[in-house]
Amino acid sequence: MLYAERDASGVIVAIRKITDSSARGKERLSCTDLAEFLSGSEAMLPFENLLTQLDTGAIRILDDLIDLLVQKNLILFKDLPEEARQKLYERKSVRHKMQEEQLKEDDIL
Repeated sequence: MLYAERDASGVIVAIRKITDSSARGKERLSCTDLAEFLSGSEAMLPFENLLTQLDTGAIRILDDLIDLLVQKNLILFKDLPEEARQKLYERKSVRHKMQEEQLKEDDIL
């Protein structure tokens, strides 16, 4: 059995094989907690969340850029790889549905 020693904010600061009765802040360690501690992913989580948000914005910019290039006949949509066309179509379809739902909500309010 492994035990986690945590600081006041709940972050794991040590892992021990045994626990003694005088130890404070020690509890059984789950596999998930162990994996996070060993990978250091807990400290990286805010950065990963930030990158995900930035990626979402960048993807939207690329969607709009591709639409603009197609509208100006600088590229042909059919010249894009099939997988890219499919993903762009799916994203556009989802955004359209979201916009329709937003309009319905605005009508209700």
